[in-house]
Amino acid sequence: MSNGDATRRRAILDAIDADGPDFDAWQDRALAAEARQAVLADRSLRAYRDEALALARGLLRVRAAVDADIAADGAAARIAAALAEQLRARPMRRLNRLAVAAILLAAVGLGGLFDLTVLSPAGRPGNDVVALDAFNIGLAEEATP
Repeated sequence: MSNGDATRRRAILDAIDADGPDFDAWQDRALAAEARQAVLADRSLRAYRDEALALARGLLRVRAAVDADIAADGAAARIAAALAEQLRARPMRRLNRLAVAAILLAAVGLGGLFDLTVLSPAGRPGNDVVALDAFNIGLAEEATP
């Protein structure tokens, strides 16, 4: 076996470990096609994939059994009910919105104070802001009579 073959074989083994033994699920389609051919040509690679398939099937059976136990026990329903109760018991929603509004007002006030004291101190002209009228798409001063 050449060094390139050993490298490709290692890449296939690593892909089986990382992506599973189902070649159709692999992201690298070229490597999956190469792995299909290599499994047919190399008995040890075929045995490795068969072991990975058996492990995957066993894990699926165990997962199904655990899921059935959880569903029969009702643990998920109890957790969901407890979380829903905690969400209903939180009267802080309005208070949180008021806190956000207060923080925004404080930020606007501090921004205005910063503009008056630092950006345009006494004796220097202030920054003029041009406001566009949303309905006339022009200067607001032109729209007023």
